[in-house]
Order: sequence, then C-alpha cells, then structure tokens
Amino acid sequence: CYPDLNVCKNRAVNGKTYFQARNYCEWLGSRLCTEAEWERAASGPGPIKHKHPWGDGPPTSARVNIPSVGSGFIDPVDSHPDGASPEGVFNMASNVYEWTRDAYDMYEPAPNGEALHNPLTLPTSPDQKVVGRGSCFFTEPGDTVSERSLFWNTFDWG
Repeated sequence: CYPDLNVCKNRAVNGKTYFQARNYCEWLGSRLCTEAEWERAASGPGPIKHKHPWGDGPPTSARVNIPSVGSGFIDPVDSHPDGASPEGVFNMASNVYEWTRDAYDMYEPAPNGEALHNPLTLPTSPDQKVVGRGSCFFTEPGDTVSERSLFWNTFDWG
C-alpha cells in the first residue's frame, strides 16, 4: 500500500496467494466466497444480468478504479459508491482482483440467473488454477460480472 500503515487500514488486502488469502479469511472467522456467491453478489438476483455491477453504462471514476479512469493505486474499500452492485457491494469490478474459494471448473447458470451448479472444488496443491473475479487498478475489464481470470494458486498479484 504505502509506507504509512495508517493509510493502509481501509485498503483492500493485495499481493497475497490463494492460500494466504484463504488463511486470512479464516483468521477473521470467515471464508472466501465461492465463485457462484461472488457472481450473485456482483450481479444481483434474478435472470437479468448486466455487464457490470452498476449496470451496462461505461466505467467512470465514480464507479471504478481501473487504468482509464482510476487513481493508479489501490483506493479505499468504500470508494466508488456509484459502482456498487445491486447488493450494495463496492469495488467488485475494480481496485483489486478477488480470489474465490473454488479451483477452476466449468459451471452453468440456471434459468433464474443463479448458479445451477457450483463445483466447489477446493484447491489443495500448488499446481491448480483458481478463479479470480473482478479486475484491478491496473487492468481494463471487459464484462466484469461474468469475466473469469485464472491464476495459479501460488500467484500473488503483488
């Protein structure tokens, strides 16, 4: 983040491997969300899916932190309220990529827009790929709700 740790207190945790992120969530008494849970939080309920958490409008500095309209650094977690998802979750389309709990596998949506099948295959070895969702301050996203990025679970975005 920055040399001043007080500035980092409200920034997303970044530059961690899948296993480090998973362990951090467990330390907090929580867990990484599944890929289906992430997509539901980003797109909202029902069958109508938009390109971005805020809808189909273009990225703006009020919505996201990406190279074309962002700060070039990790922004506070409560930044960009105009880009919040229908569920009120911030920065699902920017700031930092987010690890999901699942190793990569195929899944298909149900007719109502919810996940029909969430494979929930937990990665256990360093030779598995895990899905990262969203995008970050140094990548231009496409369809931020449905885009899936694959990373080795030992990769650390840092």
